[in-house]
Amino acid sequence: MRVLLGLLAATAILHADAASDLKSALRGLASKQAVRLKVVQKGWDEEEGKREAFEETFVVADGPEGVRVSDGKARTSPRVKGHRGDGTRTFVRAQEALLEDLAEAKLLEDKADTLEGRPVRRLRFAVDPDLSDEDRAHLKRAVSECTVWIGADGLPVAWQRNLDLKVRVLLVVSMDLKLDLRRTFQRHQDRLVVISETVAVKGQAMGHPFAAESRSVGRLEP
Repeated sequence: MRVLLGLLAATAILHADAASDLKSALRGLASKQAVRLKVVQKGWDEEEGKREAFEETFVVADGPEGVRVSDGKARTSPRVKGHRGDGTRTFVRAQEALLEDLAEAKLLEDKADTLEGRPVRRLRFAVDPDLSDEDRAHLKRAVSECTVWIGADGLPVAWQRNLDLKVRVLLVVSMDLKLDLRRTFQRHQDRLVVISETVAVKGQAMGHPFAAESRSVGRLEP
C-alpha cells in the first residue's frame, strides 16, 4: 500500500511539474521584437437556416505602439466571442492567450504523442467554462477542456479547446453550445504566433439553432 501511495504521489508531482514547466516557458516569451502577420480568414455564420459567408484578409502588427490591425479586420462570430480571447492580439501574442486559458486549469493527462510525424508531449487540462453566476446556477452539463501539444523546445506547437455546455431554466429557457477551437503555432523570435486556426461552433438558444465555422491562416511578413 505504501508503494502504491508513493507512486501516486510521484505521478501527481510529475504532472504538476509538467504544467509548471509549460507556464514558465510561456512566461519566458517577452514579445518585445516587432512582428507583422498577414492573416487570411474564411468562414460562415448560420442562424435558423440562414447562412452568411465571409472572407477577410488583414495584417496584425505588434511593435512599440502595441498591437494594430491594418488592411482589413478580424471577423469573430458572436457565438465564439468570450471563448477565444482578443481575436487580434492572440495571433501575434499567442503565449499570453495560452497563459490566460491555463491560469486556473487542472492537469488531467500527460502523455507522449506524435504530431505531424514529430514527437511531442500532450497535456490535457480541465478549464473553467467562464460562465456567469446565473448560468452556473442552471447548468445541466459542462465539459470544458483544452489540450496542448509541446515540442522539443518546451513550447506549444498546437492547442485545442473543447466546450460542451447545456443550460436550462425550468422547461422554457434553454441554451446548448458546442465549441471546438484549434490553433497551431510557430515561434518567431521572442513570441508565439498563430499560423492556423479553425473554429466550429453550434447550438441553440431558446429553440433557435445557430452554427459557425471559420479557418484562418497566418503568414509572417518582413
